[in-house]
Amino acid sequence: MASDLKEGRVDLLGCARITPEQARTLRKGFAKTGDVLLSHKGTIGRTALIGPIPHEYLVLTPQVTYYRVVTTLSQRRYLRYYFDSYDFQELLAAWANSGSTRAYLGITLQARPPDSGS
Repeated sequence: MASDLKEGRVDLLGCARITPEQARTLRKGFAKTGDVLLSHKGTIGRTALIGPIPHEYLVLTPQVTYYRVVTTLSQRRYLRYYFDSYDFQELLAAWANSGSTRAYLGITLQARPPDSGS
């Protein structure tokens, strides 16, 4: 959940868990080591870079998007730091609060180039 993204990491000790059987019923939302996470609903703008995990993947709630960057660790870190930057956080807040009563930034809006306005 978005609340499990803390100081750039995923709180693996405090996060909720589901059974492997429950996970097999899901079609999407599986993040892996090296993915960059961004919360986009309710609590907007929390980030994390998934480090080594004791399982094959993490199951994400719909509040969190993962970005799978097929490149070096330093470039994944850069993406997370960019997501944490003041300019990106301001842009994210502006997009998420345009016309909604609860902050939300859907995946299609996340794919929009920054210069395309609101």
